[in-house]
Amino acid sequence: GRRLAHPMTDMAPNDERTVGEVHVPKVEMRQISDRSSLRSDAPQNSARHAAAPLQQIAEVLEAQEEAKAALEEAARDKKVRELSTCVSEFVSTEARYLADLQSVAVAFLEPLRPLLPPQLHYAIFSNLPQLQGLHQGLGTDLERATSETASDSGQACVDAFSKLLPYFRMYATYCCNYPNVAEALCKVAAEHSGAATALVEAEEARGVKLQALLFRPVQRLCVYPLLLERMKKSSQPESQMRTTCESAFAALQELNSEVNERVRQMEARLHMTAVLLLVEGVDHLIEAGRLLHLEALVDMKSPTASTLNA
Repeated sequence: GRRLAHPMTDMAPNDERTVGEVHVPKVEMRQISDRSSLRSDAPQNSARHAAAPLQQIAEVLEAQEEAKAALEEAARDKKVRELSTCVSEFVSTEARYLADLQSVAVAFLEPLRPLLPPQLHYAIFSNLPQLQGLHQGLGTDLERATSETASDSGQACVDAFSKLLPYFRMYATYCCNYPNVAEALCKVAAEHSGAATALVEAEEARGVKLQALLFRPVQRLCVYPLLLERMKKSSQPESQMRTTCESAFAALQELNSEVNERVRQMEARLHMTAVLLLVEGVDHLIEAGRLLHLEALVDMKSPTASTLNA
């Protein structure tokens, strides 16, 4: 009835003995227990390790969105500053231009009026008083527009300019007459000594020639498209400001084309008149509505005696 000890089951924990020829290592019970707990925690650790990259990706995407929003905000702020600079330049240069027109009127136009024949006086100054009145009105509107908030001042300035743009067609008359200025001033110096003296004194007092001042309207008309183009590029895409600038720019380009065409026609008429004056007996061809369509050199040869006999 005595139970025999089994060589494996009766071994105590952490025991080591030799059974026959077989070496049986001692059993590490605590290690087995620890490994069991690791196996039980493995699914949770795997889930945490799997969630960590997703969270990192989400954080990276969020940072990218924040950086993109910051760049867009910086770009908008830059355009606002650029637009403010363009509007300030438009207003300040317009004020200086108006001051030049007023200076010409006070120092030259009015003092020379009683000293020159009306036709010669007009050949010099053309419709400059009408241009001055136009830009006085524009200056008043721009001053009112700049009192708006910073975000609305640009729109108000372009609106004020667009409202008066149809009246800018009077520049065609001025630009057509400007080529006569140099000849008219020479005639003043040669034939009207009193006016010539007053003219020289006024030029010396201001340090600028009258002919240079009279070129300012021609020059200013070419500057407006550049200013509008800069304001358009500085405005926000698809904004009312950009739409208004584009409309004003297109209208001004059409106006400049009209002015250039009228100047070209005027020069052609003057040239036609000069050509007809060289030919005797064709004075009746000099008419206001007549245009020169073709000019060519004709080689005229006298007939020889043999040709006449034949």
